[in-house]
Amino acid sequence: MQSVIEWVRRNQIISFFALVYVISFGVGIPLVYLFQGDHTVQRTLQFFVVRLLLYGPALAGMIVARAADRGERTGGRNTRWLAFAISWALAACVSVLYLMRTSGDGAGPSSFIVISCLGALFPAFVISGAFSRITSIRGYISTLVRPRGGIVWYLVALLAFPVIHLLGNMLTRAMGDAGSAPAEGMSFGLFTLVLITFIHVFFYTGGVNEESGWRGFAIPRLQAHVCPLAACLVVWGFHMLWELPFDTIFSGSPWPWMSRLVWMPSWSILFVWIYNRTRGSILAPALFHASMNTMNPLMRVLPATDAGTFILVGFAVFAVVYDRMWKRLPLDAPA
Repeated sequence: MQSVIEWVRRNQIISFFALVYVISFGVGIPLVYLFQGDHTVQRTLQFFVVRLLLYGPALAGMIVARAADRGERTGGRNTRWLAFAISWALAACVSVLYLMRTSGDGAGPSSFIVISCLGALFPAFVISGAFSRITSIRGYISTLVRPRGGIVWYLVALLAFPVIHLLGNMLTRAMGDAGSAPAEGMSFGLFTLVLITFIHVFFYTGGVNEESGWRGFAIPRLQAHVCPLAACLVVWGFHMLWELPFDTIFSGSPWPWMSRLVWMPSWSILFVWIYNRTRGSILAPALFHASMNTMNPLMRVLPATDAGTFILVGFAVFAVVYDRMWKRLPLDAPA
C-alpha cells in the first residue's frame, strides 16, 4: 500500500486523471444503472450516485492531495465540522428549491428533502476541506473560501457569458435576423429560476465539483511543466472525454460537436485565464462555470447566436494573445 501511495505522490497528474475516470465511470455509471427503478429507495440511491459521479474531479483531487500529504497537521477539527454543517445546510436548501422548481415527475417535497440532504454531503465535504487539519488538502481547497486576486476578475467571471450573449443578440438583430428575438422577457419567476440555477450549478453541476479538480488541481500542476495554453488543451481533452457519457448515453442525443470542439476549448482557455489572473483561485472559475451553465434558463431572454459564438472565440483568442499564454509561467507564480 505504501508503494502505491508513493507512486501517486510522484505522479500526481496521471493519478488525478485516472481517479476521475475510476470514480465517475468505474464506480458511478455502473451504480447508476444498478439502482434504476421507480421505487423511492432506488431513485434516492441513484440520485446519490449521480452526485458522486459528478463530483469525480473534486474527489480525485482531494484523494491525490491526501496521498501527497507529508504528515503536517494544524488547526482544530471543530472548525471543519462547522464549515461542513454550514455548507451542507446551504447546499441542501438550494437543491430542494431547484428540484421543486424544475422537477416534473410529481415527486413530493419529502423526497426532495431526503435526496437533497444526501447529495449535499459532497459539496459540504469538499468546501469544508478548506479548513482541514491536513495541510495538503487545506492548501489545495482553501481558495474556494479564501479567494485571491482583485474583485474585477470575479465580476468578469460572473458577467462575461451574459454580456457575450447580449452582444451576440444585439449584433444578430442589427444584421436583420428577426429569428433571434427572445422567446420571453425577464420576469420575477425567471429571475428566481436563474438565481437558484446559478447557486445549484455552483454547488453541484460545474462549479465546486468540476473546477476544484480540472482547474484547481490539474492546471497548477500542469503549468509547472508546460505553458498555460498547453495545460488548457490537456485538460480540455480529458474533460471532453469525461463529458462524453453525459452528452450521449444519458441525454440520448447526437454528440454536440459544436459545443465540445468550439465552445469548450474557448471557455476552457477563459477559465484558466481567470484562474491565473486571480493567482490560482478556485472560486473564480467555479463562478465562471456557474455563470456559463446558468445561461440555459436565460436562453429565453438571451438566446444563443452565431455572433455570440464568434465573440466567445474572439474573447479566448484575446486572452491567449494578451497574456501570452504560449509562454511558461514563472516557477514562483501562485497558479
